[in-house]
Amino acid sequence: MLALLVLGPSATAHAATPTTGSTAGPGLAHLDPVLTGIVERFSLPGAAFAVVYQGRLVLARGYGYANLEEQVQVEPGTRFLLASVSKSITAATIVKLVEDGRLRFEDRAFDLLSGIEPLDPARVDPRSAQITVLDLLYHAGGWDRDTSGDPLAYGERVARALDVRGPVGPRELVRYMLSQPLDFTPGTKCVYSNYGYMLLGLIVERVTGGAYEPYVRAATLEPMGITRAVDGAGHPRYFPGEARRYGPDNHLVPAGGLPAVHFASGAWIASAVEMARFLAVIGGDRPPAFLTPASFARMLAPPPAPISLRPDGGHFGMGWDNVLKRPEGTLYEKDGGVLGTTTWIEHRPSGASWVLLINSSNRADGPALHRAFVSEIRQALDATSSWPEGDLFGDYATVVR
Repeated sequence: MLALLVLGPSATAHAATPTTGSTAGPGLAHLDPVLTGIVERFSLPGAAFAVVYQGRLVLARGYGYANLEEQVQVEPGTRFLLASVSKSITAATIVKLVEDGRLRFEDRAFDLLSGIEPLDPARVDPRSAQITVLDLLYHAGGWDRDTSGDPLAYGERVARALDVRGPVGPRELVRYMLSQPLDFTPGTKCVYSNYGYMLLGLIVERVTGGAYEPYVRAATLEPMGITRAVDGAGHPRYFPGEARRYGPDNHLVPAGGLPAVHFASGAWIASAVEMARFLAVIGGDRPPAFLTPASFARMLAPPPAPISLRPDGGHFGMGWDNVLKRPEGTLYEKDGGVLGTTTWIEHRPSGASWVLLINSSNRADGPALHRAFVSEIRQALDATSSWPEGDLFGDYATVVR
C-alpha cells in the first residue's frame, strides 16, 4: 500500500482506500465516491470529511491513513493541524470580545499593545498608529507579503536584529516589525496577512489578561462543545490522535506543531467533526448560541470604504477568505495550508456546511487538487436533494483528550 500511496496522481492502479466513520445516510451515498476518488487520484495519505446540515452532523468519514509508517487509519475524530483555518477561531474570539463590550473594532491595535517597544523608535512608520482591530480582521493593516515577504517567516533576521537566540516569539517579532515601513496605508485595501492575525492573538491576551490558548479554549471552543482542540505553536511533537503530516512525495514532516509566532494565525489542531461543530454553532444553526445574529452578520459584512468588493461581489469577512451573498443564501469559507496539511471549511448558500482536512501539501499538483476537491464537493453537496434526519454529533461526544 505504501508504494501505491507515493505514486503521482496520474497513476491508474490503486488499492482500495480504507474508510472509517459513519455510513452515509439516505441521500448522501454519492459523497463517498467523490472523496475516495480524490484521495486515490491524487495519492493522498489521508483525509477527514464532515458535513453539517441544519445544525446536525449528517456525515463524518475518514479516508486513508493518518500515519503511513504505522498504517493508522484516519478517523472522523483524528486531529489535523488546521493551518490558516485557525484564523476563523481567532476572529470569532475577537468578535465575541467586542459583543461583550471588552473590545471595540475601532480600537487602535498598538494602543492595546502598548509596552512592546520598537527596535528602533526613529524608524516607526507613523501610519502604524492608525491600524485598528477592524483593519487586522480584514487583512487591511498595511502589510503585503508579495512586497516585503511574510513576517512570520522572518525568524532568523529578527533574531539577528535583536541579537537573541531563536526561536523568536510574537513579541520579538512585533518589536522588529514596528521598525519596518508599512507596504500600504491601513484601511485602504485588503492583502492577506498572517502577521495581522498574530497581532490579534496578542490583543486577546492583553484584553483578557491571560494566555491566548487557554482563554480561547475556555471562552470560545468549549462553549461550542469543542473540547479536544489544542494550539500547536511552539510544540515540536505530534499530539496523541493527530495525523502525521506529509510533504511532496509523501515525505514525513518529522516534527509536529509550528513556530510560536503562528499561535493565533495557523497553529490550532482539531478534527473534522470539531470544525463541523464550529461551523454549526458560529452560524447559529446549532445551540448553544455563541454570537448574536447581529454580531455574526457583522462578521460576514464587507470591509468598509474605501475597500471595494471583488468583481464577483465577494469580499473578505472577519476570519473568512471569501463571503459571497447569493439570492439563495450566503457562502463563506476559509482555507489553510502549511507543509503537510491542506484544510478547508465552508458554508454553502444551500445551508450545508463541510469540512475537509488533508495531511498533505506543497505538492506539484496542489493547484489541481485544490480545484478538484472544491468543485467536486460543492457540486455533490448542491446536487443533494434529501438529507438524513439523524445527528451524528452524539457519536463523537464521548471522545476525551
